[in-house]
Amino acid sequence: MRKLDSEVHLVVPDTDDIQLFLVIDKEVILETDSYQQSLFALFGVHYVFNIEYPKKFKHIYQFIEEYVFGIPQKKRTVQYRKGVAKLL
Repeated sequence: MRKLDSEVHLVVPDTDDIQLFLVIDKEVILETDSYQQSLFALFGVHYVFNIEYPKKFKHIYQFIEEYVFGIPQKKRTVQYRKGVAKLL
């Protein structure tokens, strides 16, 4: 299956109200006031639509997969292992 090149963003406006928006290709697909729900939706969208993580944040996404969701990484690069060691 081919990976899609769509852009997925979690948008948190700078306001006093907690409001989070999950945006795919400049279109809001979820509005919520729950950080937990928005994080699950963010990862769910990447999984369901087979969208690659942004290269800039790939290791952060992998860290969250492994240490928040409990999904072990099949391949841990040296850069990823060093980053995890710094965080932990």
